[in-house]
Amino acid sequence: MEQLLEQFLIKNNYTNFDENVIKLQLQTHPNYPSFLSITETLNYFNIENLAAKIPTDSLAILPDHFLSLIIQGNTKELVLVSKKGQQIKTRNAKGEKKTLTENAFIAIWENSIIAIEPGRKKLKKTKIKIIWIFLITTIIFGLLFLQGISFIEIFLLIMTSAGIYLGYLLIKEKIGEHSQAVYNICNIHQKTNCNEVINSKGSKIFDYLDLSDLTFIFFSSLMLFQLFFQWSSFLNFILLTSIPIVLYSIYYQAVILKKWCVLCLAVSGLLIVFTSIAILNYPLIFLIIDAVQFILIISLVAFSFTFAKNQYIIRKKLFSENISLRRFKRDPEIFQHIFSKAKVFERISPIPKEITLGNPEASFQITVVTNPLCGFCKTAFENYLKILNTHQQNIKLVIRFSVRVDNLEHPSTKISTRLIEIYHEKGNEKFIKSYKGWFENRNVVEWLSSHGEPKFDKITLNILIQQKEWIQSNDLNYTPATIVENRMFPKNYSYEDLPHLINDITTIVDGKNVPDLAETT
Repeated sequence: MEQLLEQFLIKNNYTNFDENVIKLQLQTHPNYPSFLSITETLNYFNIENLAAKIPTDSLAILPDHFLSLIIQGNTKELVLVSKKGQQIKTRNAKGEKKTLTENAFIAIWENSIIAIEPGRKKLKKTKIKIIWIFLITTIIFGLLFLQGISFIEIFLLIMTSAGIYLGYLLIKEKIGEHSQAVYNICNIHQKTNCNEVINSKGSKIFDYLDLSDLTFIFFSSLMLFQLFFQWSSFLNFILLTSIPIVLYSIYYQAVILKKWCVLCLAVSGLLIVFTSIAILNYPLIFLIIDAVQFILIISLVAFSFTFAKNQYIIRKKLFSENISLRRFKRDPEIFQHIFSKAKVFERISPIPKEITLGNPEASFQITVVTNPLCGFCKTAFENYLKILNTHQQNIKLVIRFSVRVDNLEHPSTKISTRLIEIYHEKGNEKFIKSYKGWFENRNVVEWLSSHGEPKFDKITLNILIQQKEWIQSNDLNYTPATIVENRMFPKNYSYEDLPHLINDITTIVDGKNVPDLAETT
């Protein structure tokens, strides 16, 4: 599902996203995998979306790319749908593509869709990467050629670069980061399966090293040796040592596994051609100094690679544990239990003319206590805004400042006063922009110079005084603090969890799942 959503975003010109964040938001959602987990992930990225059941005759007016459900036998499958002329192209979570006529698609269409407004067209990340790789490679080889390196040496460098890239693809496949292009190549035939070959027992050389690792280390070492010392006849001996491994790899795939890895075959073919060209152009001369240099280089590369790989494995494990923890925290039943134990406030009386965002008439209220100098208030404010973006008409967000009202020259007091004045003078949007601007820089002099000095009128000061009295009477001695209706948002949860839990909270306070939380024990 993660790759399907990523492709959906790319097709609609959204490229500024983090794949890991998508994975985290989707997999930690209590309803994963579902339409709701997708729409709330889109909400997290502030991408307007629509999930709806569409009449069949509305297919023609749908966007060019949307997510939908189709019927496959007795099950429903999520696919990315792309309209092109009179054809409908679908792509499922496994990367399998189909081209159908409109009538054939309608026959299996379940009519439920997720659509988003296309973003502005940008050069795709992959194209940008290709351009940069091409430019850097051209510059490197151009400089080497100007320094007197022969054409054959440049050709050998190009082959070494190809080997490094193939090793990189093998490692990505090994650790489970499958790209669509590699998936298509590796599954081009029923007897080809890169993943099965790479993860087989026969691919292991040592406990912590396998053929995919060895490929990357080998070609990287060759590249460094060539860049520092140019090509040496000693490298012919190194290339010859790879031939038995190539023969073993081909034998293992053909006879034992009876499955082929296209990437492995590409590496084998490259090594055979590479070795043949090197031997035909350079005599076999063994020099001790070259051997020592190569051993030092490959030892350094192997050590660096092993260290980086171990760090990556640790990070991946922590990421996986983080997903499990978040899924646990976002479980509705667990949250309901924790939320039922949170501090309960008496009726929160409104303070005239205080900052109120969202829908002032909404029955559901979130009251937040903040301070411009508070370190965590930035993250909290960003997540309040995410809630407003998705629940604009259903939530009233009341902002109260916990600042020193006995010292009008204190930075937090001056900024808070000016923010309330901006809210009254210029409205909600300008207040939001001004507060976000403060968190981005946190320079008191610059911010006040840009937004003006506070006037300290009686109305604004009275708001701050009443807010301070209310804060003290309720013993709220920290910021940020969030009160949802009349109950404190639990400290067990971070403010990044709040947008994902808001639906559960509204259900709880409406009494649909927990009739009387005050009596829950």
